[in-house]
Amino acid sequence: MSTSPISTPPVELVRRLARTWEALQPLIARSLVAEGLGARVRPGMGLVLFALFEEDGRLIGDIARRGHVSHVAALQLVSRMEAEGLVKRRDCAEDGRATRVWLTPAGRGLEARMQAASRRNREVLVKLLGLDDALTLNNLLGRLLDGLAAENAAASGASSRDKSPAGRDANTKRKTRS
Repeated sequence: MSTSPISTPPVELVRRLARTWEALQPLIARSLVAEGLGARVRPGMGLVLFALFEEDGRLIGDIARRGHVSHVAALQLVSRMEAEGLVKRRDCAEDGRATRVWLTPAGRGLEARMQAASRRNREVLVKLLGLDDALTLNNLLGRLLDGLAAENAAASGASSRDKSPAGRDANTKRKTRS
């Protein structure tokens, strides 16, 4: 029998990570409601808001990288938030292909309540895990996110090369040599 350092199958790890996000959404939603934000802000929007509280006028791609989400996911969040009147988009003056996102006065006005909701969420997690385990989990999840971002970038680069004419030629040559 194998002596794997992981006592549960890796599939359980993936399921638990997915279930954790599902279980966090109601906690986040309750915190937003408690701060009077439930009508305008949805779980996930904090990713954009906190990035813009830190530095307004960010590129959508920067928001996506900071939040470890795809460009498409960040764009969808920004679109929903623009419809709510929380942010506005403008073409980037330096790069006409890029778009910058700015807080509206209504979006900027949410900062104190968003900070309070975030603090409320952290307090619940620390209560459930204890401070040491919460810090450890935070560090582990940070490493996991960074590793997955690198893994996805490498896979995306390989996928792009495989789809390019040069990549197809290289793959064909490899296959014919085998």
